[in-house]
Amino acid sequence: MQKVEYIENPTDFLNYVSKKIKQTDIVLDIGSGINPQKYIKPVVHICAEPYDQYAQHLLEKIWNKHKFFIILKQKWDEVIKIIPENGVDTIITLDVIEHLEKSEWEDVLKKSIPLAKKQLIMFTPYWFLPQVVPDGMKDAWWLDGTEWQRHKSWWTEKDFWDDWDIYICPEFHFKDAITWETHIKPYWAMFAILNKENKSIGNIYSLIRSIKSFFIYTLPLYFKSNKIFYNPILKYLYRNIILKIIKK
Repeated sequence: MQKVEYIENPTDFLNYVSKKIKQTDIVLDIGSGINPQKYIKPVVHICAEPYDQYAQHLLEKIWNKHKFFIILKQKWDEVIKIIPENGVDTIITLDVIEHLEKSEWEDVLKKSIPLAKKQLIMFTPYWFLPQVVPDGMKDAWWLDGTEWQRHKSWWTEKDFWDDWDIYICPEFHFKDAITWETHIKPYWAMFAILNKENKSIGNIYSLIRSIKSFFIYTLPLYFKSNKIFYNPILKYLYRNIILKIIKK
């Protein structure tokens, strides 16, 4: 069943959600713009950014960092074609899905889920937050990616399936990200997190299989190589009970 939580204060909201995010080794950061995600401190940080100016700026910004950064100048639907199943630990996308048409979303997300071994993380405005860049105006970073900043869709918890955890802040966006004008009324924000390790029944079965394998294969092999032939009781148990189980 889907879990939905509301956190009123924006700072408390971000702090609370950050504790729900697992620290993993390999992160695919989709639509990173010029600011890669900072919630996770991975060993390998893959930034997928399709807009050339942002990608170049990103390269100049992070080239000397200690982390192993990989920059892919590709869109989301292009990236998922080259990442193998379970190829990354985490897929995270912050302030991206509102820039997609809703018709693109479901297919891209379904194809993304098998690629992440541990978790998927989405952040987006809740409901619709209008964002249109006036003609001739630079984007929020004084670059030329104004078309990439236009909002095309809106999202709520109903757009995610039952196994996603939803965290909502009713007052989060107080200013326009392009013009910096104050909104008459603050807009809401939402995190959606899919924790595959806890939510997946398949992973429960994997755990059971791992335990079974430990007792049937690993443990006997340990005894066989270290103690069985030096202990008559263990030797008897191994030959007359454990071997029979393994053969079954």
